[in-house]
Amino acid sequence: PAGSKTTPINPAAQRDIEKVLSSQKADYEARMRRTADEMQMTPEHASVDEMLEKTAARLFSEGQAAAALGGQRQLVYWMVQAVPALNGLIRQPVGKQFFSPSLRDDPDAFLPVLDPLLAEAVRLLESRNAAAETGAWEKADPEILCAGWYALTRFAAVSVGGDAFSREADRLKARFRKDKACSAWLKNAYESA
Repeated sequence: PAGSKTTPINPAAQRDIEKVLSSQKADYEARMRRTADEMQMTPEHASVDEMLEKTAARLFSEGQAAAALGGQRQLVYWMVQAVPALNGLIRQPVGKQFFSPSLRDDPDAFLPVLDPLLAEAVRLLESRNAAAETGAWEKADPEILCAGWYALTRFAAVSVGGDAFSREADRLKARFRKDKACSAWLKNAYESA
């Protein structure tokens, strides 16, 4: 057509474009290699046990200050949030006593108050209807369930009623295996470490 003119591309400008494209291609290939390396470092089939343990330890490590009152309160709070049968535990007299502002941050002061609270938690866990709680779990945030699992495993190791806490932690672990949203959250949280 008479109105269209094609202007020849300046050879220097063409070399600049080729340099830019070559640089972009090299950056892309390097990014893909890093992604492939990261995927090889993260096991494709990490077990739920391994993912929960590592994810919870990374996300909730402040709960490891178990020798402090604040750390113990945080663990109790996470457990209560994750387990519907324990929702009223903090409002009971043993819970109010444990969360009282007057309780001193001294193991000699708070451990004697924590023990009856954990004993009441065991009683509630053993006397509840677990099947009725399934619906409440379906609405629970996976991060809350992971935090609850973490707290339960910590109390299982140190309390007299440890078996009840272990069984509940196993129920939460099973939830991560069965529920697609929980599994996806756990895998994403694990891989983002």
